[in-house]
Amino acid sequence: MGCNIKLPFEQHYNKYLTKAVTFEHFFIRKTLLIKYSYAFIIMPGGFGTMDEFFETLTLIQTKTIAQFPIVIFEKTSMQTLW
Repeated sequence: MGCNIKLPFEQHYNKYLTKAVTFEHFFIRKTLLIKYSYAFIIMPGGFGTMDEFFETLTLIQTKTIAQFPIVIFEKTSMQTLW
């Protein structure tokens, strides 16, 4: 499931998506992502990714949401180990 935002310079959907939704405003996207998610998997991204990640951490810290797992992937080098 992909949640996209309508921007002046459109970003394209990931070709592996089976369902996609486009939002007009960032806050609606962020609210719905948190409300209907059971967990977050954070992949390397930009300012939007960090904004949503810290918003979720704030909601967990203030006990607004509970029992919400977060998995964080880091950027690694693409070397083959032999």
